[in-house]
Amino acid sequence: MTTAVYLRVSTDSQDELSQRAAVDAWLSKQPPSKVTWYVDRGISGAQAKRPALDRLSADVAAGKAGIVVVFALDRLSRDIVDGLTFLTNWLKAGARVVSLSEPVDWSGGIVAEIMAAVLFAMAKLNLAQIRARIKAGIWAARQADEQASLAAGRKITRWQGRKPGTAKVAGAGRDPAFNAKLRCAQHARIVELRGKGLTPQEIGKIVGLSGRTVRRRLHTA
Repeated sequence: MTTAVYLRVSTDSQDELSQRAAVDAWLSKQPPSKVTWYVDRGISGAQAKRPALDRLSADVAAGKAGIVVVFALDRLSRDIVDGLTFLTNWLKAGARVVSLSEPVDWSGGIVAEIMAAVLFAMAKLNLAQIRARIKAGIWAARQADEQASLAAGRKITRWQGRKPGTAKVAGAGRDPAFNAKLRCAQHARIVELRGKGLTPQEIGKIVGLSGRTVRRRLHTA
């Protein structure tokens, strides 16, 4: 019987070593079997479409995996509907689902389904709280930057996007040193937000950039 292991980390700068170590410890206590690893890196659990997860779901549906192992259910999803859909589809396909952090028999009918729904709801709530704290922190940081600018006698300029047909002027309205400092601070914030599980589009809305620009900044980190 083939064992499928699914691992996920929210950012490219993170690694899945701690999850892998826990799974390896569990596997060492199980009967020998073929193990296939499915790993998604740099993708939020709020997203239903993920390359490795899609391959895993297809393999389970095709009967290629008898056991699916995850470190925790929030690695599978941070959405109630998506999480329950994955779980029930895999169980209906005849797979046994094992979550190392929640030792529950997920094939246990309505009670197990309710427990799974609660855990997915908690994962979704946790993500919402993280995003709320990040937004509050960014607002506070912007206020502090404005106060510092006023104290230093600098003019406060709020970015509102370019008008259609106009070209971007690098560093417009700021001296080069301040512009470089701002870019470094912005990049650090982008990396921090990605580490919290936000998508490039969500990060862009917070820092005032397009999702494409955020992805480019992350890839060139």
